[in-house]
Amino acid sequence: MYNHFDNKNKAFGFCISSGTGSGTYSPTNEGFNFTSDAAAANMYVMEHEFIHAFQDDTYTGGTEQYGLGPNGPQDGFVNIEFEQALMNDMINYGNTTAFDLSSATQAQKDAYLLWINQVTSNGTTYPKLKPNGTSAEIADYNAFMSSYNSFLAAYNALSGNLNHSVALNLSPQALIKLFNNINRNCP
Repeated sequence: MYNHFDNKNKAFGFCISSGTGSGTYSPTNEGFNFTSDAAAANMYVMEHEFIHAFQDDTYTGGTEQYGLGPNGPQDGFVNIEFEQALMNDMINYGNTTAFDLSSATQAQKDAYLLWINQVTSNGTTYPKLKPNGTSAEIADYNAFMSSYNSFLAAYNALSGNLNHSVALNLSPQALIKLFNNINRNCP
């Protein structure tokens, strides 16, 4: 993600101000807003919001169209939040941010972690997701998307999920872009 923004010479604004939660990324002003110095220094909060910035830059028209509207979450909001949580869980292998609500069953958490283990080879790599490629690559992509959509639907259905929205119609474009462009041959 850093290279993506560095290549674009992207500059973000950063602000510390009172509010609820710990931090937000605003697609309107392309800025990060944190509720305290401690929140701004928290790696997980920064990572969470930085993933949202990457999503905003990846999705055509940005992510504001899928954000929180005056009447609550807009269609697609859950897609953005679940994709962010999954990216976080894959990057920080072994987390269950997507299924950390008390309404999630242990079986849901276990199945989700098992899937992450499978697609990341137990946290040692990220999946290559090619919808157009060899027949094996297409089969891997289709299998990933089938599981992704199943977990997305389960996440959306969790009782008390503030990220719930009606439409589940977005493919995880930022996740696909990020994991397909990771340099696997570091010097």
